[in-house]
Amino acid sequence: MENYYNYSLCFIFILILLFLTKQNKKKTKLPPSPSLWTMACNLRALMHAPHSTLARLARTHGPLISLHLGHHHTIIASSSTTAESILKTHDRDLSGRVIHPSYQYHLRGFIEHSLVWSKPNDQWRKLRRILHSELLGQRMMKSQAWIREKKVVEMVKGLKERKEGEVVDVGQVVFETMLSLFCELVFSCELDGLGMSGSQFKKDFWRLLELMGMGGFKMEDHVPFLVKLFGGGKRDGDNVEVVVNRVIGSWEGIISKRRNMGSGSGSDFLDILLACGLSEREINVLLTDILIAGTDTATTTIEWAMSELIKHPETLSKLNQELQQVLLLEQEQDQDRCINYVKIIRESHLPHLHHLNACIKETFRLHPPAPLLPHCALESCQLMGYEIPKGYPVIVNLWAIGRDPEVWKNPLEFLPERFYSNDDKEGYWCNNKVEYNGSDFRLIPFGSGRRMCPGIGLAEKVVPLILASLVHGFEWRLPDGMELEDVQMNAKFGLTLKKDPPLLLLHKVKN
Repeated sequence: MENYYNYSLCFIFILILLFLTKQNKKKTKLPPSPSLWTMACNLRALMHAPHSTLARLARTHGPLISLHLGHHHTIIASSSTTAESILKTHDRDLSGRVIHPSYQYHLRGFIEHSLVWSKPNDQWRKLRRILHSELLGQRMMKSQAWIREKKVVEMVKGLKERKEGEVVDVGQVVFETMLSLFCELVFSCELDGLGMSGSQFKKDFWRLLELMGMGGFKMEDHVPFLVKLFGGGKRDGDNVEVVVNRVIGSWEGIISKRRNMGSGSGSDFLDILLACGLSEREINVLLTDILIAGTDTATTTIEWAMSELIKHPETLSKLNQELQQVLLLEQEQDQDRCINYVKIIRESHLPHLHHLNACIKETFRLHPPAPLLPHCALESCQLMGYEIPKGYPVIVNLWAIGRDPEVWKNPLEFLPERFYSNDDKEGYWCNNKVEYNGSDFRLIPFGSGRRMCPGIGLAEKVVPLILASLVHGFEWRLPDGMELEDVQMNAKFGLTLKKDPPLLLLHKVKN
């Protein structure tokens, strides 16, 4: 009976799409498209896991495909070659952003001030300059190192104060650390200076990302009535403004107080924004963008990395040995340094932790923070022999690129050694050294070109610092009764590809 119901829905879906497609048929030479029957059979999968479903379709139909869903057309790129053409060759023409129709109304007044979602206009360039020169540029990264190290030390101290044997939600600990860092850098206050707790903030923040559909592909914008019949795609658009206002409301009191005091001396990032004459709306949107670019993406990456290390004890042991060797070497070189002090991981250690950096690259490859990179054609252009009309969404599937067997050997295996191996004896993919700075399109977790995530400099510092501190400071094990094979590596699709269920571990302080 259930199969009959599903087949009936597929048949209805095909008839409707045939009608809408014929009504909207153009002579444009678009990339190849899966058949309507294929799209109907994959509807449920596209709703819940579009990153993996689109990757599967690309294996059959090619690395550049177009999806025809009703009146909507979406171009999907799933290889490093197509990504380079979009993000480098046609960077200017394809540097728009996809704004889902179901939420344009609810985000009115937000989009035009957003670094993430607005067009690359003069206002967008002005905000990027402020963000780079006063918060995320190399000069500021260097001057803020002590703040990042302080927040990580506070994280370690907080974990040490917990009772051993207590279950630790790794993602929650990291998120609160990142949020605390955000408060210090922007407002010069502690986490409790916000108008809500870290756990409530995380809940509202993730809910906001879900409601805004920021993963780059939203089925209910294409076929809302059929999505409901398939049991998904709940339309929560009316709640977007409520959640946005609650998130922004957590710091509005701080902004109002600072503005009334006539502050603007440049002591923190908020003072700089006020001194630049930005409106309250512009400030609120920019601060939300910073959270999107850094807090949740860093948290997700570290949680995935810890999950992979737990599932691969040999890799975890190798990382522990590297951390001990680097700290022991520093102690031998500086006999006057306190032995307790060298147990703290500092940013100066990071360039020497090659296996740590390889583990992070491998995590980015398998679990890119943003699996689908949403762009939009600002102007019509020719892309690899096909015509991309103005206004068409163009999505780069980073998840598919990281698992492309044409680029990576053993693509589904967690093998950090692939990033520093000098030979191919063990079957690893190896070639020139791969970096994730946007120049090598085999690994672009932060994107590339003019829409590249401005938070990459912060991520390069804070992600390895937190991960190394968690590994070096504690012994981690699964809760009683769990084995390695019980660790689920399922993902929940959204702006970030979150681990589902969250990683829960038991910790013990190392001697």
